[in-house]
Amino acid sequence: MREIKFRAWKKFENRFYTQEEMNEIGGYYYTHRVDNEWDEYPIQQYTGLKDKNGKEIYEGDILSAEGWSNVVIKWEDAQSFSLSEEYGQYAYDFTIIGNIYENKELINK
Repeated sequence: MREIKFRAWKKFENRFYTQEEMNEIGGYYYTHRVDNEWDEYPIQQYTGLKDKNGKEIYEGDILSAEGWSNVVIKWEDAQSFSLSEEYGQYAYDFTIIGNIYENKELINK
């Protein structure tokens, strides 16, 4: 069973809040839409997979591997991420090279 974890992008500070930080300041605010604040703190869920360097792969991460186009991790349905369906068996070959908030230029490469 995969560990359920989240991170939140705080665009005004240009950084991610970790699960621990969200818990400290009130995780409910980050995981529910409150007064249209959802867009300010987009939530990304941990896939349960790690890249070849052992770094946790989250929704919104951009991955790269030799011989593959860059991959953006996103939900395909309520149960799976695109990486687990198409590339999951190769997750150990991928390296996280960025994310959709800080490295948009890497998305279509």
